[in-house]
Order: sequence, then C-alpha cells, then structure tokens
Amino acid sequence: MAYSQALTHYIGRISMMMKISEMQLSTKTYEDFLDIAKIIQNDDWTLFENLETLNPYASAVREEFLENAKKLNKELLKKKPR
Repeated sequence: MAYSQALTHYIGRISMMMKISEMQLSTKTYEDFLDIAKIIQNDDWTLFENLETLNPYASAVREEFLENAKKLNKELLKKKPR
C-alpha cells in the first residue's frame, strides 16, 4: 500500500503544487499522469496526511523515491548539452 497509495498520492500532490495542467500538444503518458492529479485533487488533506503518516512504510518509500529522483537528476546533469 505504500507504493500503490502513499507514493501515488505523494507524486500527485507534488504535481498539483507545480500546477501541472493540460497542454494542447500532449501524449497519452502525460494525460495519464494528469489523471492522477485530477483524482487526487478531490481528496482532502486529512486523507493525504493519513496515507503518508499512518502507513509505517510510507516514509521509507518517499525517501526511496526522492533518493532515486536525485540520482537520476545527477546523471542528467553530467551530460553536456550538445
């Protein structure tokens, strides 16, 4: 449940904070990503908070996600622009 609920809601909340929205030119993958944010935006803060704090594995999953996001970004930063 930490991956299927806590991580999904965490990513959805971040996308809401970034105000990611529909675009005229899009892909199916991007539209699916937006669907997550659309579903989550209807959930109240208490539900989100409970998913993130009451699941004993949620914190570790968030940390794993953030660590891997940083690793991925570091790899991309190593590449020189062409």
